[in-house]
Amino acid sequence: IRDQAERLQALVDDLLSLAELERPEAALRRERFDLRELIARQVGLFAAAAERGGLKLVLEGEGPVEANADRARLEQVIANLLDNAIKYTERGTISVRAGSDESRVWCEVEDTGPGIPLEDQPRVFERFYRVDKARSRDKGGTGLGLSIVKHIVALHGGEVSLRSEPGAGSAFRIEIPRA
Repeated sequence: IRDQAERLQALVDDLLSLAELERPEAALRRERFDLRELIARQVGLFAAAAERGGLKLVLEGEGPVEANADRARLEQVIANLLDNAIKYTERGTISVRAGSDESRVWCEVEDTGPGIPLEDQPRVFERFYRVDKARSRDKGGTGLGLSIVKHIVALHGGEVSLRSEPGAGSAFRIEIPRA
């Protein structure tokens, strides 16, 4: 009963987040911060879950990545990407990278999981869409995480992309304007 109550609470929380993001008047609380520091904190929060799953979770690269964005919403993006990578990777490594150029800042979460079939890739950002429905039920989750990621990144004026090959893992990359 407790597990199902927690699952329902997670679903309600995710639905409320998505509804908030889809409102026309949804606003961002932009501030300047180091994106790599935010990612490092999220990697630290997920380290125990990765270790329990026998996975190596690494943050690659050094130096600050200056962002002007909504810190809380980007924490949610990174948390959702890390949570998915840990849930769907059975062995190997999850690598997280961040960087910037003149106009954009970016973050990429790459795993050594099963990959996503080509026919499913266009739909992974849809609400409630799950590639492996049976396995998803076992792992928990609401099926809304990547939809929330897409909406938060779009609200920032950015894009989210996916590179994946069945049997060779997946990489999710977010890019948002620097200013």
